[in-house]
Amino acid sequence: DEESYEYEYDDDEDEQMGDGGGGGDDGSEEESFDYTDDDEEDNQDDFEIAIENAYYNAKGLKETDVGEAEEAFLGVIGTEQEEMAK
Repeated sequence: DEESYEYEYDDDEDEQMGDGGGGGDDGSEEESFDYTDDDEEDNQDDFEIAIENAYYNAKGLKETDVGEAEEAFLGVIGTEQEEMAK
């Protein structure tokens, strides 16, 4: 499961370190990054992939077991309707 992150550099932190402008003469120069996770976008992508996989699995069942394929297709429709209602 691949996650994406945005990196935000905080320029103000050097000034707040107390050395009057981030000279870094003491060798303790640190950078601060804020990590934000794009869960909402990832969740949407995961949902679309799951629906697509369920559809193709149902389509594959059509060749061997029509009744089970029908149930799988109805499951895909129900899941998609639930997600759209959110």
